[in-house]
Amino acid sequence: MSQKSGELNGDVQQQPDTSLVRILWVDASGQCRCRGVPVKRFDEVVKKNGIGLAVACMALPSLKDTIPVETGLTGTGEIRLLPDLSTLVTIPWTEGEEMVLSDMHITPGVPWEYCPREALRRVSKVLKQEFNL
Repeated sequence: MSQKSGELNGDVQQQPDTSLVRILWVDASGQCRCRGVPVKRFDEVVKKNGIGLAVACMALPSLKDTIPVETGLTGTGEIRLLPDLSTLVTIPWTEGEEMVLSDMHITPGVPWEYCPREALRRVSKVLKQEFNL
């Protein structure tokens, strides 16, 4: 994968032929999922505000498309997928598409407690503070 070619006025430069950006996240079952967004909407809205995702999407198991009752998650409620622009790359196996990792937030600036990337940050911080790892 090729990294983006730098920044211009704080914005990541996109390839001129890009038409779609895939916003990636990993669900609770470890499965990588994505939402495709037209590049114009990505630039005008998603970069700043993220894109909505039902919290139920984090409760879907790999083997079926129903939410297990034990999760306590329902189809009610929404989180925001906020793109981490430092991870934006061109997809080498398809033309005109890019992909970016995302963080899950309740609102922009307020991480969702179940976000896998945020959980990793918290655990890494503890490992560094307590064990110098």
